[in-house]
Amino acid sequence: MQMQEMSILVDSLETLKHAAERYQDAALECDSDDVREVLQDIMYDRCEQQAAVFNLMHQMGLYETEAASSEELDAVLKKYKRSRMT
Repeated sequence: MQMQEMSILVDSLETLKHAAERYQDAALECDSDDVREVLQDIMYDRCEQQAAVFNLMHQMGLYETEAASSEELDAVLKKYKRSRMT
């Protein structure tokens, strides 16, 4: 793979992540249910696109991740389950 192709993938990944964050911010600040729903749909689409680019990069060995231990997974699940209850 050429460096230019990797640069394009990295830029795409970061751009889609940033776009999803901005749509989320806009949806959270919106006072119209109809507009909020459209913004949330667009945000979801950007998240799906970002996941597709991430998965492609991961499969190509361009984005390596470290496997989490079962204790680390349990801690994260416990943290977010607790925050959903409040």
